Amino acid sequence: MNKPAKKYHRTVYQLIVLSEDPYDQTDLQEIHYDTDSGDCVGGFNLVKQEVLTAEQMVAALYAAGSEPGFFGLDDQGNEINEDDDEEQDSRDEKNNLYGPDPGEPR
Repeated sequence: MNKPAKKYHRTVYQLIVLSEDPYDQTDLQEIHYDTDSGDCVGGFNLVKQEVLTAEQMVAALYAAGSEPGFFGLDDQGNEINEDDDEEQDSRDEKNNLYGPDPGEPR
């Protein structure tokens, strides 16, 4: 496995909701509805754009409730090579590490 050469990006926006009553909605779809068709006015500003390393992206993905595999990374920020996975699966099958295939005739 190797570190990817590609860059990863993080973009931060500030969301503004103007309302007559306190507003504590956190669901983006609801906020969109409330500011597009509801009783609120909304807007947003670009706060920051930054380039992240693969390791920083791993941490950012976990912080966002996702996982590194979403961008084809492992926990250390290395690229997951699908060819390596297929080769390992083939070796595992040859070595019968997972037992017989239930769909395979005996």
